[in-house]
Amino acid sequence: MKIQAKLSIRVLVMAGVLSLLWGKGPNLVPNSSFEELTLSIPPINFQLARPANATDPPEYRVNIPDSWRIVSGYSRGYLPKEQGWGVADQGHTGEHSLYLGDAPAFPAWYSEDFPIKPDAAHLAEAYIQPSGMGYHDYVRIIFSILDQNGNCLGYEQIVSARAETRNIRSSDFGELDWRHKQVYIRPRPGQAKMRIIIRLINTGVVYVDDIAVSALTPSEAAELEPPFNQKTPVPRKVRKQPRIQATGFYRVAKVEGVWWLVDPEGRLTWSIGIQSMGNILWENPALSKLIEEKYGGDQSRYLQDQIPRLRNWNFTTSGSWSGPAFYELNTRLIARNEEPFPSFHFIGFTTVGDQEYTLRNREGIVNDFGEHAMVDPFNPEWRERAEEKVREITSLYTEIPWLVGYFVDNEINMRNLTKYLHTPHCRQELVRWLQERYADDIGALNTEWSVGDKRYRYGSFDQVGEDIPDEDPSPKAEEALRGFVRHLMKSYIDFTVDIIHKHDPNHLIIGNRFALGTKTRGVAEVGGFIDLFSRYDIVCTNLYAQSGGSYGPDQMALLQYLHEKTGRPLLIGEFSFHANESNIPLDRWGGKIVATMGERGEAYNRTMLSWSYLPYMVGAHFYKWCNGYGPVGRYRGRNAGIVNDQNEPYQPFVKMVTETNDHVLHARRKAGGHVNDFEYIQ
Repeated sequence: MKIQAKLSIRVLVMAGVLSLLWGKGPNLVPNSSFEELTLSIPPINFQLARPANATDPPEYRVNIPDSWRIVSGYSRGYLPKEQGWGVADQGHTGEHSLYLGDAPAFPAWYSEDFPIKPDAAHLAEAYIQPSGMGYHDYVRIIFSILDQNGNCLGYEQIVSARAETRNIRSSDFGELDWRHKQVYIRPRPGQAKMRIIIRLINTGVVYVDDIAVSALTPSEAAELEPPFNQKTPVPRKVRKQPRIQATGFYRVAKVEGVWWLVDPEGRLTWSIGIQSMGNILWENPALSKLIEEKYGGDQSRYLQDQIPRLRNWNFTTSGSWSGPAFYELNTRLIARNEEPFPSFHFIGFTTVGDQEYTLRNREGIVNDFGEHAMVDPFNPEWRERAEEKVREITSLYTEIPWLVGYFVDNEINMRNLTKYLHTPHCRQELVRWLQERYADDIGALNTEWSVGDKRYRYGSFDQVGEDIPDEDPSPKAEEALRGFVRHLMKSYIDFTVDIIHKHDPNHLIIGNRFALGTKTRGVAEVGGFIDLFSRYDIVCTNLYAQSGGSYGPDQMALLQYLHEKTGRPLLIGEFSFHANESNIPLDRWGGKIVATMGERGEAYNRTMLSWSYLPYMVGAHFYKWCNGYGPVGRYRGRNAGIVNDQNEPYQPFVKMVTETNDHVLHARRKAGGHVNDFEYIQ
């Protein structure tokens, strides 16, 4: 969130002065500068911490500020202080700060609940200093907003470990100065208290100091309110969509300037899907228990009872992560002479080898965690194992008409790949590529790359591979490295497409489910090679609203950008909205929270109608069937479901979903539509 310049200069020690100038209220957070230490607790048990006593080793006695506590998902016994939590002898404005260290028990600081001003917007701030962070960005300061009874009604959060000085998603490696983080919070009716959570799930250490939450005057709040509110298009309907030539499998086709998903019988349709229906057993404990008790743990039999709901609610497909459960389900339906339900299958090329084959920087660290880290496409062992995986998956589906297609990967981090070329096979290919680019003339490379006082004196191309100039390169060296990254991405794309076509020529291939957010970010991250994704049948992006269920102009412009640069139809891999009314702690996606299920339905309606009238869109998949939970610190409570934890549909959300899906299926779509056609309430 972009904060106005006059707000960004505020620091805690100036709060009183600024209060007089702007009417900004005092800091509401007790002991936010951590200078008063009142309790010493050893980390014997994170759940039931007790005061220290004389028998505890001194190195495990940790000072705890009054009004704060430390908790964790489970006990781990003693931990060295540098691998746990405590108060550091360094601070932003004073001599102390809170810290969380490399702790396998996932500890988190929790403040006591404190009152916030009713019906007033607030600015939350903190100063953060990470040190030696690892490979992903799970450091958060979460401002949990509660009602009078202590029930969580929603979260706003500061994600703190992204390296702002580098164009990468992963955390910074090494010492950094204090970073000033801010987030704008607008409590909803009934929200009267706040709790602050500082959580680290990472290596390294993070220090936090000078936390402030201050009420804003109406004029201050007006400057920070989201500047847009997307209008809902007026539906234009036809009675029935036409048919074109049938091929027996799903495909995409452009008809009179409009892209469509075409079903095996030649009907023009739209992929209105729900994601993750095959992941219920590990994402929702309540539904997992129901499936165990009622269906003997057979998820496909549970899904069989949900298919009539999907059809009644006008969904046409299941989305990504449907997998084996839908294969078993549809096999059973076909055996009973019942119509199968169309589905997708996720392959996951980057998951082959569990980061064994991922690109790395000069320190040997990957550029993201899990499936989001980019692989080295030149590694022959990865290619061999990837083909084995593709062969195994496609052997089930080659002749099956109800499979729409394959998702290749999910949200690969493609930022700043010039710094992640240090794996052996990638280095080797870089040397070969540079030799070809410079006609095997190392002198030509040295001459072109050298500028001013920055001189390159490589004696051979092998030396370039041994010392890749990815730290402050000259403009020409940077240009060459970016050219190689384009070659790297082409190699990855060509391999994924060719290997799937080799084993299954009948089904659609959908590219990486981008997580770019806006056109501005998209141009910066993939602008140098986005056109290469035209090899996929469908270009896919995940896209979540910025605020209150509305998409901003820069978000919508991303869709236009991806289509214009690739010439391919687009599919939204996932989108969602949460409602406070669900009474589920919502500790993720603060900007996607609305107040009621009715507002959630309105957001769905506004979003789906907007997308369906763009002539290059062929579908959108809602995230997801049920609410999400999971291990401590990751995938925690989210009102993502279309059904609640008792398997009951959320009303009136589902009513609006049903009506909206019908409008989409009967939309009178026309060529020439553009994101600039949509209106915004200023």
